[in-house]
Amino acid sequence: MLTISFRPNNRRGRGQENKGAGSSISPTHWAAAPEFVPKTPPRIPVSYADALNVKRTKAAEDAALCVIHEDCLPCPDGQDCVYVHGEFCELCCKFSLHPFNEDQRKKHTSECIKQHEKDMELSFAIARSKDKMCGICFETIVEKSPREQRFGILPNCNHCFCLSCIRTWRQAKQFENNITRGCPECRTASDFVCPSVYWVETKEEKDKLINDYKLAMQNKDCKYFKRGEGKCPFGNKCFYQHNLPNGTHVDVGPPTRARRRNGADGEVDLMQVRLKYRRIPN
Repeated sequence: MLTISFRPNNRRGRGQENKGAGSSISPTHWAAAPEFVPKTPPRIPVSYADALNVKRTKAAEDAALCVIHEDCLPCPDGQDCVYVHGEFCELCCKFSLHPFNEDQRKKHTSECIKQHEKDMELSFAIARSKDKMCGICFETIVEKSPREQRFGILPNCNHCFCLSCIRTWRQAKQFENNITRGCPECRTASDFVCPSVYWVETKEEKDKLINDYKLAMQNKDCKYFKRGEGKCPFGNKCFYQHNLPNGTHVDVGPPTRARRRNGADGEVDLMQVRLKYRRIPN
């Protein structure tokens, strides 16, 4: 038999009880009520190494990598190796990432990215140069003999020539100086020829090539200056260094311009003659 009982509703007592229990909680700070406060602190995300319960110590961060394991070779000591076995780097395909040193990982990754960019630039340069033909001998430059597989880059135009052909053109004696100093195709004059293993087209690439070439020439002694015993006719326009035997750099000043009479043709600038027949070494 079902029995139903009724409990009296004591509104006053319940209201007083609730008032006493919640008297310390302001209505505007309801979120601070015990019902809404977590019983346990929030979980802090951990790294992969911490998840594996690896104790990070200063000694572990400074430990050197095992070069054998780094080169993808089996380490003979295995787990007993006194060096740290690095993690695999997908850029260089070597175990070069230190498992405990975050700074080393960032540095290595940055170096790998830079090297990868250089390799990509080299691949593009090889692809650009593959079908380039010399405008003088009409041969594909990369298919010539190994000693002749070089481009002669003219600073002021974008016509393609092999280095040997453009140098032969600039040394020709049967033409006037303003002709041989110009491009065989467009006649744009250039003061020098820059050797290059690869073909360059854009202004940025050409400027970088020429600047690198000039910097390399600055480390070589000028054959005319002879460490102070001679005189360079090209002066401060020369790409080579003018140093004394003790290493002191000498400012040789502007190029010297000796002139002589040549019958009815008037004056001939000997400086232009020297520039015409000067051969830039490899």
